[in-house]
Amino acid sequence: MMAEHETLAPLILADLLKIMNEFLLGEEEEVDPHDDLLELGFDSISLAALLGKMNKKLGVDLEPVVMFDCPSLHELTEYLVENYGPTLQRHYEGGSR
Repeated sequence: MMAEHETLAPLILADLLKIMNEFLLGEEEEVDPHDDLLELGFDSISLAALLGKMNKKLGVDLEPVVMFDCPSLHELTEYLVENYGPTLQRHYEGGSR
């Protein structure tokens, strides 16, 4: 599982940063993955829209509550690796980026 985490986490985080920056219209290096998304200016409506884009991009089906359980991109990445590791491994191996 550790090797899976080391290969998956950076790929997932990069995609999440890219998706999030489409909303913020900023540069990826300006956002710390540990920052709370609500503090970055997201609200429940924009978080739901962000989640929809993440679900589509990653091929998963996260419920909106996960955005409150995992308030930062880092925590969301950890959650995705832990709960969707095999699905995401296939996603990235399949060239769905």
